[in-house]
Amino acid sequence: MTIDPSKSSNVVNNASKAIDIAVVSKNKVDKTANKINYWALFGLIFLTLGIIATTIATCGINQIIFHATVATLDFILGIGAITFSIGAISITKALRDRSNIINNPKRYGVVGIENQDATSCWLNSLMQMLLNIPDLKMTLKRNPHFKEFIDKYERALKEDIKIDTIALREFLKTICPDITNERHAFHDSHEVLKAILDLFKSSNPNLQNKLITKNHFVHSDGKRTIREESMEDTGLLELPPPAKRQKKDNLQGWLLEKFSSEQSNEVNVTDTITRYEPKKSFFGLITREEEITEEVVVGRKTNVLEERKFSFAPNDLFLTLQRYECNYKVQVPFNLKIRKNHFESNLDADYRLNNFICHIGRHYISYVKKGDSWFKCDDEYVKKISLNEAKSAAKKAYIIHYKKLR
Repeated sequence: MTIDPSKSSNVVNNASKAIDIAVVSKNKVDKTANKINYWALFGLIFLTLGIIATTIATCGINQIIFHATVATLDFILGIGAITFSIGAISITKALRDRSNIINNPKRYGVVGIENQDATSCWLNSLMQMLLNIPDLKMTLKRNPHFKEFIDKYERALKEDIKIDTIALREFLKTICPDITNERHAFHDSHEVLKAILDLFKSSNPNLQNKLITKNHFVHSDGKRTIREESMEDTGLLELPPPAKRQKKDNLQGWLLEKFSSEQSNEVNVTDTITRYEPKKSFFGLITREEEITEEVVVGRKTNVLEERKFSFAPNDLFLTLQRYECNYKVQVPFNLKIRKNHFESNLDADYRLNNFICHIGRHYISYVKKGDSWFKCDDEYVKKISLNEAKSAAKKAYIIHYKKLR
């Protein structure tokens, strides 16, 4: 196997950049931690002095050590109250600063994306999702337009700069012609996600999947046949609402319905026939015969079952829930197991929820998982949230990303 030197150098450069970012972030964290320690030490000293002074003034220790006037006792008591207050304020500030650094999204690698013209939330949320998928992020960086945006995003993690996706949207117009500059235009994150995955599938083996569909037919004479079709797929499953017999509140039910669904639609059975008609000249003379091929209906058959499977279990599984009704919630499992009969590789696949996007009204909000922490990304506003808050939000998920567990 030969190694492309240019790709190798890119890997080295990317690795060195990652190290630089990590070093800068660590230095900032260390400086902040030192400040917190100073405030805590300062507060502890004053708190101790306050306790000692208050004890001397109130417990009669002055009678043992020295004879003090009432004015002296009041002075000591005042000093104790002041130092105690300063110590309490300093320790409170240290605890608050410590909480801020622990919960700071930048510490985890998440930064807000500005929505300058109020029409980019669909793209902002999508980029928060895609940049939280390491393998796909590296693939995106091969494109200069995505690389420019990602570099700015990584710079914003260590500097106080604002970023937006307006320039990136201009590039996306070349692969999604429906994207316009019209203000307040409504766009669909799902359609853009499909276009992006399709754009990069040739350079990422994980996106070079196939979706195999088998239709089972029953003919009028009782004979059964199977028609199999295979088409390229990037690992994105579009899930229409399940049949009425299925519960709408369970994602697992939607998924099973997509992989295997009962059908009851009849279709025509056609056959191709060839016949020959004489071709006449202007004088009524037959000069040759003309061959005519056409399809004719020779019967009917009923499609009773439709089965789907992937050629392999993708590392990144995307699901889009086509919610024609937006007023119901869906139970989205944080751990998903897909059985081996849904893959040609014939191996079970375990997945963990990694990102999802909610579409509420005409607004898109993404939720990303970093380590064991969840973050809500609402344009430039980013907040660390609890697991229970993430579970509650996931019930309204519209685009879902699962990461395969290795």
